[in-house]
Amino acid sequence: MKRFTYVAAAGVFAFALFALFAFVNQPKNDAPIHEDDWWQNEVTPIQQDATDFSDLQFLKTEIGDKRVVALGEQTHKDGASFEARARMIEFLMEEMDFEVILFENGMFEMDLANQTIQSEKNTKELRRALYAFWSEAKQHEALFDYLDSRLQNNQLTQFGGLDAKQSSGIGLKGSVYTDQLESAIQSSNPSLLTQENYTAYKAIWQDFEAQRADSKLAMMRIKMGEEEKMELRKLSDWLQAELKEADDTYWAQIVRSADESMIAYSDLRIVKVLLSKKSFVPINNRRDELMAENLSYLLNHQFADKKVILFGATYHFIRNNDQLTNARVQGLQVDESRIMGDLVHDEFKNDIYTIGFTAYEGRYGQEESVEDGKKIKSPQRAGSLEYQLHQKEHDWAFVSLKNAQDNPFWSENPSMRLFDYKVDVQSNNWSEVLDAVVFINTMEPILVD
Repeated sequence: MKRFTYVAAAGVFAFALFALFAFVNQPKNDAPIHEDDWWQNEVTPIQQDATDFSDLQFLKTEIGDKRVVALGEQTHKDGASFEARARMIEFLMEEMDFEVILFENGMFEMDLANQTIQSEKNTKELRRALYAFWSEAKQHEALFDYLDSRLQNNQLTQFGGLDAKQSSGIGLKGSVYTDQLESAIQSSNPSLLTQENYTAYKAIWQDFEAQRADSKLAMMRIKMGEEEKMELRKLSDWLQAELKEADDTYWAQIVRSADESMIAYSDLRIVKVLLSKKSFVPINNRRDELMAENLSYLLNHQFADKKVILFGATYHFIRNNDQLTNARVQGLQVDESRIMGDLVHDEFKNDIYTIGFTAYEGRYGQEESVEDGKKIKSPQRAGSLEYQLHQKEHDWAFVSLKNAQDNPFWSENPSMRLFDYKVDVQSNNWSEVLDAVVFINTMEPILVD
């Protein structure tokens, strides 16, 4: 009898353990899932290894006559997103007549690079101007080859930068900025070169350039006190006004962007950021404000009659970020931040189509093989877009948000990981934040030699 009791007790205990395990590992049903056909209406499979663009033809209707398409990425080191975006860029250029790519790189050096690219008909200078995680990624080799072929065949292909800060050796090293500025003023209004204000302005920037030559840390920021910042801003405002008076709006924008970026990043303190990332929030907000000004200028002036692709982090491209919840990512409260895409939305809401990228599983980082890198913790929330599409066995898919408000799934606070692979950012109004999402089941790191 005792033996039977022990066996029965063991059985009950085993069953209890099994039930507990099943409960702990079941999807978190904090958002009801409806058995409707939302995915059939809004999700289009993508064949990433296809040899033609037959699977992407739907984008012509989806994007329509928008003249700007923003193509994001969750982090700067997610190789599968690089591949998917590169193929979309080729489609947009070949099939929809897009001809300009604006990168999340410095406006000043990207314009310098573009001049060399147009004269030499290759992307060698583009690689120098871009961040290493873009220029060295093997997943971008096909994109660079494609762009080279366009340039060599005289298909109009231009490049520019959105960022306010100088971000590569083309803009950071030597006296490139002061030399280029002086050359521009010599052409438009040479009398400025002898004025006291210009001499004082040039001296400040020559000091910046000398500090950068002496210190790698100065590549990131130059220390300035409050009086020094006030003096730079006063001289900068004067120079911008003089440049505009000479009808050189391009250099007026470059001067404003460069000076305000230097002022903002002068407040960066590495120790403070390590102790609390909140100290970086005002600097990051100011960067996006300046990026918004640069984008507005580029779309209204330099590339006013062009169809343009934006290339960078999804974070910078979203709009109505106050519609997000649980949106604290890498120390930034996204729903409270100042974001470029939101800042330009009213001006360009009829022009821009924004696409984010996300993944369910895999690895990311900068590695030599796909087996390396940081492993993604797969979302298990039933109200997660990634979880739902993984369950439906999609490998690659395009998810339109145009009609999201009409489908129950999108009205019950669903989540996506658009900004990294840790935070399930939620919203009841995803269609107000961006226009579409590219889903990738298995992420891979960017591959480098």
